[in-house]
Amino acid sequence: MIAFVVLSLAFADPATASTQPPAPPVVAAPAAPVDPKKDPNRMVCKYETPVGTHRPIKECHTRAEWQEMSDNTHLQIQDRHGYDKDVAKGGFPSQ
Repeated sequence: MIAFVVLSLAFADPATASTQPPAPPVVAAPAAPVDPKKDPNRMVCKYETPVGTHRPIKECHTRAEWQEMSDNTHLQIQDRHGYDKDVAKGGFPSQ
């Protein structure tokens, strides 16, 4: 009896076996295309004319660096003028 089971398993057709088909490969969806003009790693060059000269100077930084410099400038201006969020909302200045 045991020999019959072993032989039947050995000669069984794999196509008729009750095995599950292999799972399809998982493919990640492609990322949304990034607008090249908004890429934070893109180099942007600006020409600025310093006071006292007519010769512009080219200054190049990434978009992220330009944004960081702009944010720092705004923070310095707000600190210099004593800007307080409570005052902007109509509250009393904190002292």
